[in-house]
Amino acid sequence: MLFLHAARPAHQLARRRLLVPRQARYTSSSTPAGASTSAKVHCYVSRCTDPYTNLAFEDWILRTSDPESYVLYLWRNRPTIVIGRNQNPWKECNLGMMAERDVLLARRTSGGGAVYHDMGNTNYTVVMPRDAFTRDRCAQMVAQALQAEDIPAYVNARHDVAVDGKKISGSAFKLTSKRAFHHGTMLIDADLGRLNGCLRSKAHDEIAALGVDSVRSVVANLRDYSWAIDHQTFCDAVMLEFSRTFGALAADNVTVWAEDDADVVALVDDERRRIRAWKWLYGQTPRFVHSFDKVFSWGAVFARIAVYHGLVAEVSLSGSPDSGSDPFSDSDVRACFDAIARAVADAPYEAAEIRRRLEPVRRAGPHAGDLCEWLVAKVGDAASGKHMPSGDLA
Repeated sequence: MLFLHAARPAHQLARRRLLVPRQARYTSSSTPAGASTSAKVHCYVSRCTDPYTNLAFEDWILRTSDPESYVLYLWRNRPTIVIGRNQNPWKECNLGMMAERDVLLARRTSGGGAVYHDMGNTNYTVVMPRDAFTRDRCAQMVAQALQAEDIPAYVNARHDVAVDGKKISGSAFKLTSKRAFHHGTMLIDADLGRLNGCLRSKAHDEIAALGVDSVRSVVANLRDYSWAIDHQTFCDAVMLEFSRTFGALAADNVTVWAEDDADVVALVDDERRRIRAWKWLYGQTPRFVHSFDKVFSWGAVFARIAVYHGLVAEVSLSGSPDSGSDPFSDSDVRACFDAIARAVADAPYEAAEIRRRLEPVRRAGPHAGDLCEWLVAKVGDAASGKHMPSGDLA
């Protein structure tokens, strides 16, 4: 168990020895080329697999570590889709599949695209002084660590680590006034089928969003190139290259913590609660519009649903632009539409909640049942399943 005070900065966190076979490699009697003998270097290794705790701990390192220090953080999560700060989960993710396969949703504080985590993927974070940060420096460090393991990795034009033209690691970064971090994934033996399925929203092409879209790439696992590579081997290799790049990393400067370290969990609990709340996961999403249409036996309908901070801001139903007709010219049908719009106003954009609110409207007028079922089904393409963490919308 680690014992620490909540106000204690990261570089003073009580240390636990990292017990791995190649631990002695992290300390060198000579200074690696390009590394400073005065550099303050530290490494944290998480054995926790909760994505919200791990992301909160990463934020804690950024906020509390010595401004002149270089900190490596290695961590893994249970199956999770992690989206960028300004991304749209309804557009980026297949939320229904995620619910069915018990894949969590997390939103990080850095930018960039959506990525998939599971226990076959290892995440790395390097926190450093802002004036020492360059976009490729840490990616090159990771590529060199893999090269030392006989994997021909390189950094491509998008600053991703790749092998044979296939992406094995995506990355993002964050800058503050004095600090910066670069973090990335490393696909070692991840479930690529689940990755591809959960990162394909059924409503992707129907949603016009102001946020950042992910750039799709062909991906591969390191296991395709080396049967010897695994989580521990990767961590060893990155720690060694980190030591060569930023300064000698002594074994007693490596701290390991786990999910049962209640004092560590308590230290980041406020941030963990914040980033797992609906307000951050969904409410952080920039304004977007979900548009779709359908030809019924009684007319063609075009729907436009505007969503702001994750809540329905406006619903517009009209004759489909391509049909040349407007089924809502009838006053009874128009009244039905108005009832639908009122029922879902300010609703969280989730199929279950939309269905609940529309249930009293199903008999409100001609074709109300058809319209309600259609709207629920289309919203379900983007937002089916139960994705909200327990609790309210705070």
